[in-house]
Amino acid sequence: MAFVRELKGDGASVLVIVDLSIGSEREPAKSAALESFEVYGPVWSQDGNTIAATITDEAQGVVQYLTFIRVSDGRETALRKTKWVTTGRIDWLPGRKQGSRTCQRETPIPTLARPGR
Repeated sequence: MAFVRELKGDGASVLVIVDLSIGSEREPAKSAALESFEVYGPVWSQDGNTIAATITDEAQGVVQYLTFIRVSDGRETALRKTKWVTTGRIDWLPGRKQGSRTCQRETPIPTLARPGR
């Protein structure tokens, strides 16, 4: 299971992965100050190797971008080049290589390729 834990103070948050079979948890990714993982994500890829999430960046006037976290080592690939005013729910498309996201910008952007695939 994965969820977002908000931290007090600087507005940051952490992605938490819980192994329910043994009750352990780990935090593979932490947002920067004035950024936070959105609590309505994160979403596991179908193969279980990647978690996709939305980051809200308050330092740049409350914009959002997508990020992908590799479960094995916490390596993050953020798609910071394109920022949205608001985003919807992340869905992985069949085939495990693309995700779908409802975004509000000038035009909707329905499909994004997963980094490294």
